Amino acid sequence: MTPSYMAEQLLAQRLERIASPTLYIAGFKTQSGRELALERKRNTGIFLWTEQVYGEVPAQFSGGCVVYAPLKPRNSNLNGKNAPRLKLGNSVSYWRLQLEFLSAFLDWYCKQ
Repeated sequence: MTPSYMAEQLLAQRLERIASPTLYIAGFKTQSGRELALERKRNTGIFLWTEQVYGEVPAQFSGGCVVYAPLKPRNSNLNGKNAPRLKLGNSVSYWRLQLEFLSAFLDWYCKQ
């Protein structure tokens, strides 16, 4: 099993799917409605798109984050069907994590 596959299984256990995944993106939302999308075809780590996070980011995650301004191009599968709050026109954060940090990341992100 690939890291992306294992990450998707964990996300599906802990979050609600937004829609059926595409080949490239699986979108999820937290109980509070915040969105997160997994890039399904990346195998050199876990690559996630989230709504922009404001405030302090735990050190274990901060080095792997890039903020995208509302009009900065991003994965075209971040659209109204798969991740409406992450699509072009919204500020988002793009994260690269190792699989072993995903559960802790979800604990933190779900509290945002």
